[in-house]
Amino acid sequence: RELAEDTAAVIENLKGQPAVVVGHAFGNRVARMLATQRPELVRAVVLLAAGGKAPMDPSIRDSLGKCLDLALPEAERLEHVRRAFFAPGHDPSVWRPMAGTGRSRKPKLRPRKGHRSMPGGKAVGLLF
Repeated sequence: RELAEDTAAVIENLKGQPAVVVGHAFGNRVARMLATQRPELVRAVVLLAAGGKAPMDPSIRDSLGKCLDLALPEAERLEHVRRAFFAPGHDPSVWRPMAGTGRSRKPKLRPRKGHRSMPGGKAVGLLF
């Protein structure tokens, strides 16, 4: 509920009118809660990789926990990334820099059309 309230505050402060809200993975719960609690702020909800009633395969659950386990060799972590996040035939090595270090890459943010500057001069992408 608190994450949905935070998202509502962002929409109100940046746009003040209904937004298309995308919920990915756990974010599907935030998007649905926002739409339920504050429907006047939500024009549409898009759910991506939203878990449901079907139970998760135990090997995938295990791999989710091991993706960023730095005690494991990098090749083994990458195999867990493949199992947890990639369809057969797709190369998980594109995630290698992040999966290998346990840290995300920091994108360089520059203001451009579709972005707004926040206090401190940082640019953020609009949510809608």
